[in-house]
Amino acid sequence: MMSRSQMIDALPDDILRECAKYICIPPIALIREIEHYGKIKDYLDKFKKCKYNDLANIHYILLKEWYIKYAINMIDEIDREQEGVCTLVMSYDEHEQNKIFIGFIKELLFKIDPGIIGEKAKKYI
Repeated sequence: MMSRSQMIDALPDDILRECAKYICIPPIALIREIEHYGKIKDYLDKFKKCKYNDLANIHYILLKEWYIKYAINMIDEIDREQEGVCTLVMSYDEHEQNKIFIGFIKELLFKIDPGIIGEKAKKYI
């Protein structure tokens, strides 16, 4: 009796090619994004319990890490950007402010190394 893999190997190439059309393999970028989300999910859950001032501090820390990684020559803009984000968040209803801040933090979390997050934001969570 043939095993399943032997039966598949014995199929003609044209049938195998036709079957391959229906097999969907996710792109590598999507797999990496899912893995990264798994690493930052715990932090997001903890950040959702933080107060506004703690979220502002966490955002500043993560924003600084982003600037160091992607825009080191523009790091002097960090304070103005932080002020702009805080002003934008404060323009929302009080009940929505933390959700908006979490959204900004989530974007930064997807762009920086999750290993940095724990050591930098430890005192706020």
